[in-house]
Amino acid sequence: MGWFNAIFKFIVKKFWPWFKDFVWPYLKDHVNELISFILDRFKNQIKDIFSDRTERRRKEAQEKADAAEKRAKGTSDDGESERLRATAQVWREVAEQFRRDNEEMKAKLDEMEAETKATSEGIVQDMEFDVDFSETTPVLKLGENRHELPALPG
Repeated sequence: MGWFNAIFKFIVKKFWPWFKDFVWPYLKDHVNELISFILDRFKNQIKDIFSDRTERRRKEAQEKADAAEKRAKGTSDDGESERLRATAQVWREVAEQFRRDNEEMKAKLDEMEAETKATSEGIVQDMEFDVDFSETTPVLKLGENRHELPALPG
């Protein structure tokens, strides 16, 4: 068994640098793709929720504006007609404000997503990744974090 363990440890020590130099860079790209996918999905779900809500409120405000305008046209009292037209104008402004708020929220989410992607990609690209085999149990180093791994057989 001693020879097997010695050969196994030798292979791990030779394999690890190869893995770190040639495989880990590809894995980093896939980690970044996964982060991007998750962020896109999360952002789109939030956009959909808020878009549906604000669009519903915008339509309600527009319907109230249309109703007030219709009542204004249907009345012969000039004072009442003017009041209803003013009410309709207020509701149109409310509807427009909902539309603008929705656009601003979408733009802010896009900005936050881009910032978060850039930050996370930087973190992943700069992440130090190594295994220290010099101790009795191997130690995985991820950036500043250290995690003891199970000992190699033998």
